[in-house]
Amino acid sequence: MMEKLTVKAGCKINLSLEICGCREDGYHILRSVIQTLDTGDILTISGSDVLEVICSESSVPSGKDNTAYKAAAVFERAFGIKSRVRIYIDKIIPDKAGFGGGSADAAAVLLALRTLYGIPETKNELLDIAPLIGADVAACLAGGTLLAEGTGEKITKLRPLENCSFLLAMPGEKNDTGKAYRVYDMTENPVQPDTGAVLDAVEKGDIRKLAVCRANVFEQCCMPDSSQGLVLQMKKLGAFGAGMTGSGTAVFGIFPDGLAAAKARQELRGHVWSAVAGPSEGMTVERS
Repeated sequence: MMEKLTVKAGCKINLSLEICGCREDGYHILRSVIQTLDTGDILTISGSDVLEVICSESSVPSGKDNTAYKAAAVFERAFGIKSRVRIYIDKIIPDKAGFGGGSADAAAVLLALRTLYGIPETKNELLDIAPLIGADVAACLAGGTLLAEGTGEKITKLRPLENCSFLLAMPGEKNDTGKAYRVYDMTENPVQPDTGAVLDAVEKGDIRKLAVCRANVFEQCCMPDSSQGLVLQMKKLGAFGAGMTGSGTAVFGIFPDGLAAAKARQELRGHVWSAVAGPSEGMTVERS
């Protein structure tokens, strides 16, 4: 009988999200400081007669339309292995939020299959195929505090964040990434984040400066009022800084510790989902 593996697919937030241009094929060139977190979906991989993906959330597609399925298919082609596994996703992170939940699920699948089939533990091979699945998969796979460039395929590890916690919140509405980029393309002279200042704050371990410098270019063109309201609430409830992650609509606040973040969560209004999370250096695969 095939062993069962479990992975917590830690999500991500964008501490800085800058758009540097657009390639000839239409893909946008990004520069983003990303932090992966210890909160995420729970994936269980077990034996099956065929490759199948099942999700606990009915609004998230199962089967071939799920990013986890795509990850397994890419893994198969890369390593010449026929994956006969059942991937069950206990969905914790809301979709279409900006947390990269689907990308984190894909990264978790790559790590689990590598463990399952005894592929040597060199992340570089997985990082090479990660961009074939999605833009944030490489970042979720690498884990930790990092700089992602290009279309997300170029990853540089940064000094780990310490002495901070994050409050995550999702308003009632969702966003469409493709639409967000189209709106951005129609925005005249958008002001780009100072990613250099964010990198400097990370290098110095200055959480207060990081909270002030963090920025997201999408906040200028497609940040809904509900997200803005959550940001203002978090700041009033003690966050050093707060803002939107990805193309939204979810937001995060930076707090000095988990207790302060949890206290703010109790007072937060106007959200349909929230969680307290800490920085993570990456995912681990557990055998059962």
